[in-house]
Amino acid sequence: MTPSTIAGTADSPSPALVIGEYRPDTAGLPPIDAPLAAQIPALRDAADRGNATAACRLAVIGSQCLRARSIGVSLTSGQSAEMTRQIEENLRQQYAGISLEGLPERYRAYAQRRLDTQALQEFDSLRGLDAWGRRCADAPPISHDEILDSLRQAALAGEPDSMVTYASGLWMADFSVNLATGFGGNNAGGGWLRSPAFDQWRRDAAAVRRAALERGDPEMLWFEFAFADRAGLRPIEPADPIDSAAALRAYAAVISGHAPESTAALGLSPEEAAEADRRSDAWATRARERGRRAEDVTDGLLADRESACD
Repeated sequence: MTPSTIAGTADSPSPALVIGEYRPDTAGLPPIDAPLAAQIPALRDAADRGNATAACRLAVIGSQCLRARSIGVSLTSGQSAEMTRQIEENLRQQYAGISLEGLPERYRAYAQRRLDTQALQEFDSLRGLDAWGRRCADAPPISHDEILDSLRQAALAGEPDSMVTYASGLWMADFSVNLATGFGGNNAGGGWLRSPAFDQWRRDAAAVRRAALERGDPEMLWFEFAFADRAGLRPIEPADPIDSAAALRAYAAVISGHAPESTAALGLSPEEAAEADRRSDAWATRARERGRRAEDVTDGLLADRESACD
C-alpha cells in the first residue's frame, strides 16, 4: 500500500494531505500502565521526534483526562452522581435518535448489531472515567491545542481510529461532556473553538474523512452512516446520501464477507444506487486488503486505553 494524497474541498481549501500507512512503533515508549506523570513527558519527546504511536497515546490520554476533569471538577459526590445520570440519559437519547426504521432487514440487522455494541462501549467508557480521574490526578494537563495537534499527527500517519476521531469532530463534545463545557465554554473542558488547532482541523477534516472512507475503515463507515449528519464535520462538508448508503453497505460487507443487495433498497435512485454500490464495493475491498474487520474494532472514538494506538 502506498500513502494516500487527498486534497481539500472547494469550501475549505488546503494543500493536499499525504496520509501515511500506519505502523505502530512502541520501541522506547513507557508501559501504558506507568503513571501518567511519567508517561506524558516521554510521549511528548517521542511525538516530537515523529513517533505517531506516541502522538496517538497523548491524544487519548489528553482527551480522557479532559473528560474526567470536566465531569468531576468542583463537584460533590452527589453532584457527580447526578451529572453521570444525566450523561447516561443523554447517551440513551443519542442512540435512540439513530432511526433504523425503513431499512431492509439485512441492513437493519447489521446496523442494530453495531449500534448495540457501540452503546455498551460508550457506557463502559463513561463508567471508566472515575479510574481515569484517579490516573489523571497528578498528571500535567494536556491542552486543547496539544490534544488536537497530537490527534492530527496520528491521523496523518494513517492510524485508523485517530483518522476517524479527528475527521468527525466528535472530540468537541465526545458524547459525554455538556456542549457548553466541551465546545467552547470557559470551564474545565472549554476551549476547542479558541484553539488555533481548530482552524487547522477545519482545513483538514474533509480530506481526512475522505481518506478514511476510501480505505474502508469500519469505524469511518459506521460513523458516516450513523453520525455524520450530527457531527462537528457537517458545517464544513454537507452530508452526502450516496456516501451514507455506500458506507452502510460496505460496513455490512466487512462484517459478513459479502455485500448485501444493492443500495437501491435504501431508497436511492437507480443512478445514485449504482454510484453508491461502486463506492461500497471499493471501500469494502480496501478494508479487506488492510485486514480490517468490524469485529476487530473496539472503541474507535478516542478509546479508553492507550493500547488502541498499538
